Amino acid sequence: MMRNLYSILLTRHLNTLLLILLGIFIVFSINVKNFQLDASSDTLILDNDEDLKKYREIINTYSSKDFLILNLTD
Repeated sequence: MMRNLYSILLTRHLNTLLLILLGIFIVFSINVKNFQLDASSDTLILDNDEDLKKYREIINTYSSKDFLILNLTD
């Protein structure tokens, strides 16, 4: 069923599909110069992150950011 739908879209309506995709591309590219992405660490951290609070407590207690992770298995 889906294979038939794809083959119909790609063979019979290829020009229409390409025009629709071109239209979508044009609409999204109009305001691309106004797009801003802020991926700094301040914006990626949750406000009430318990793990961050615990991490900051440990940093304040031991005054070092160096750490070692151990994983023990049987």
